[in-house]
Amino acid sequence: MKKKLISLLIISSLFLFIGCSNKPSDKEIEEQLIENFDASGISNMIEIEAFYKMNGYKENENTYVATVRYMMKFKYGLDELQTSNQGLFDRFFIIAFRMKFSNFKKDDRGIVERDISRKQTDNGWHIIKKLSI
Repeated sequence: MKKKLISLLIISSLFLFIGCSNKPSDKEIEEQLIENFDASGISNMIEIEAFYKMNGYKENENTYVATVRYMMKFKYGLDELQTSNQGLFDRFFIIAFRMKFSNFKKDDRGIVERDISRKQTDNGWHIIKKLSI
């Protein structure tokens, strides 16, 4: 009986330790990046094909900064996007894409490396500000 109780306490402690992570997982960062792109409309123009967290550090008690690299595939070429009937918000992204990736074509790929800051809240880790490409 005593061994079972000790085993139960050890297993419970492990679950508690695993559940209370002091940094977001790589998968959480990737999922929130994609959710952020969905919410901003960027995912209408690109698709994330590969994601890799290169590094990360705690900036302070509640902020974690992750350096990530991802490959994105363009769903449309620059010419298609410029001649389409896009809204003003989408035109901002088209200009940003053109500045960063020049004259890209449909199905071209680009690699982006950036820092993503995340804040820990009562409901988990969240991206601090909306992201562009």
